[in-house]
Amino acid sequence: MSTKQLVILDVRTPEEYAEIHVIGSQNIDFHHPAFQDQIAALDKSLSYKVYCRSGNRSGRARDMMLAMGFKDVENLGTVAEAAQALKLDCE
Repeated sequence: MSTKQLVILDVRTPEEYAEIHVIGSQNIDFHHPAFQDQIAALDKSLSYKVYCRSGNRSGRARDMMLAMGFKDVENLGTVAEAAQALKLDCE
């Protein structure tokens, strides 16, 4: 197993997150005014897997994170695609 810690980010709204999300994911709302500040506070040395409803917000979040100096960020697309890629269940 990799020594790099994995963080799963759900960048949908809290309401969307409450309906269904990948187990173990953190919710940071892409549309929240403090989104960029919340992302900036994360550890840039960790590995991030990002998803949303369609892959659009997570793609934009990934681009933003890379521009901010994050090295390992992957857009996994939708909730279902993320769960499948990570081999995790949703709740």
